Amino acid sequence: MDLSTDDEKIRVFGKGQRERTVMLTAAPESVRLLRRHLKQSHITSGSVFRGDPRYGGSPLPLEYSVAHYAWQKYCQKVEIQATIHQLRHSRASQLLQAGVPVTTVRKQLGHRNIQSTLLYAEVVVNAFPCEQILPSDMSICPPM
Repeated sequence: MDLSTDDEKIRVFGKGQRERTVMLTAAPESVRLLRRHLKQSHITSGSVFRGDPRYGGSPLPLEYSVAHYAWQKYCQKVEIQATIHQLRHSRASQLLQAGVPVTTVRKQLGHRNIQSTLLYAEVVVNAFPCEQILPSDMSICPPM
C-alpha cells in the first residue's frame, strides 16, 4: 500500500495481486487515522495491517482470516449480519445511486469489464441514465 503525499488516494493490491487505487478525498478522518497507525506502527512501506509482536503477533501481513474473524466479532457485538465483501458491494451501490458514472465506479472497483460492475453492484441498467455511460460501454444500454 502506498499513501500518496497529497492524501488523495492509496494504492492497494487486491485479489490476484491486481493493483487498485482507493480514493480518500471524502474521508479526511480516515486519512488522519491511517497516518496515526502508520506512525505508531513505524511502517514506512509494505503492508499496512500486520501482526504486532508486542502482543504475540507476527510482523507479517495480516491474513484475511484474521480480518474476517475480527469483522465477525464486531458484527455480533452490534447484532448485524454482514460480510466484509458486502462493504465493497454497498459502497459501489451507494456511488451508483448517487449518480457517479458507472465507468468511474468500474475503475474504482478495478473491474476490466463494465458488466462485472453492474452485476457486482446489483444495479438494473435502467436505474441510471444511459448518458452516464461512455460511448465504448453503450452495449449495456437497452436499444432506443
